[in-house]
Amino acid sequence: MGTGIPDLFFVNGAPWPGETPPAEKRVAGHCALFRNDGRGHFTDVSHEAGLDVGAAGHGRTAGDYDNDGHPDLFVACVGRNHLFRNRGDGTFEDVTLNRGGRRRRQHVDAPARPWVDFDGDGKL
Repeated sequence: MGTGIPDLFFVNGAPWPGETPPAEKRVAGHCALFRNDGRGHFTDVSHEAGLDVGAAGHGRTAGDYDNDGHPDLFVACVGRNHLFRNRGDGTFEDVTLNRGGRRRRQHVDAPARPWVDFDGDGKL
């Protein structure tokens, strides 16, 4: 992310908190990042990037919340949301609780949170 070549980020679902899934569905879903090499080939770099988290995710939004020039990711989940700060070196840091994230249930009808520059200063 941040190379000017579009990468792919997928939010995969997982069982809801407190749900006991059927035995054949016990594997938790994980988010996934596929890096684009610019020639039509994508490589799974989820683990190396720090984005292979298990989550009951249902939406995501990208934006530069800390104004450092690197696109960050917000993942809306049932249970704990995740805010990932892009370190600019191909890795991300989960800073959710550092930014006031709360452990609460989210409504499934709100799959992502938009980031807006309300005052037009170029900062989200």
